Amino acid sequence: MTDALRRCEKCNEVKPLQFYYSESSTICNYCRDEKFRVKKKKFMAIDMNIRELKPKLGFVSIIKNDAKSSRKIPYRAALKLIEEGLAKVIYPDMIYDLVDNESLLLDANYTCHYCGGYGDTIDHVVPTSKGGADVIENKVCSCEECNQLKSDMDYKNFKSIFDENGHKLGKRIARERYGTKGKTKGVTKDISGNKELKRLPTKEEKLDNLIDAAFKKSKW
Repeated sequence: MTDALRRCEKCNEVKPLQFYYSESSTICNYCRDEKFRVKKKKFMAIDMNIRELKPKLGFVSIIKNDAKSSRKIPYRAALKLIEEGLAKVIYPDMIYDLVDNESLLLDANYTCHYCGGYGDTIDHVVPTSKGGADVIENKVCSCEECNQLKSDMDYKNFKSIFDENGHKLGKRIARERYGTKGKTKGVTKDISGNKELKRLPTKEEKLDNLIDAAFKKSKW
């Protein structure tokens, strides 16, 4: 049975329902994200000198390359990113991440590598927390849910769930095995009660882990 299709009111393209935010949405997720692509162009056009960067209480904000989120990092970490050409100053207390994953998402047609739904996040095949490199060869397009469900799991084990059961059933199985109810602390059990699993990290925690992995060998 083929997936249901819907025509986007904005781009007029017919796409599977997985590419819409909800069953009632009439605009596809790619069009919904247009505002972030506009922001990205704006940020890329700004070019301030590194000397104009003024930290607040020792921190500056960094906007991720997709222009969807930001967080604060130490001033010295920001300087290192700028010096290595990985970021640039766009406001006196803000830098912009120049590591562009957009081409990978475009090549994947914004399709999740695991469940086949709309994907707009990057997942590391070998997690950075386990020594995986932040390079294109170690990245795949993923939807936000699969990205969180996989967390730091072994890639082959997680991918096999979808390869053996298909996209829809595989997604349901992954949710049952590795999903959590709320952001509880400590550990949680899968619904079968057979084993305990660590809770999935929040978005903020995942960003913290990425920054820590990037600078754990740096000495300031």
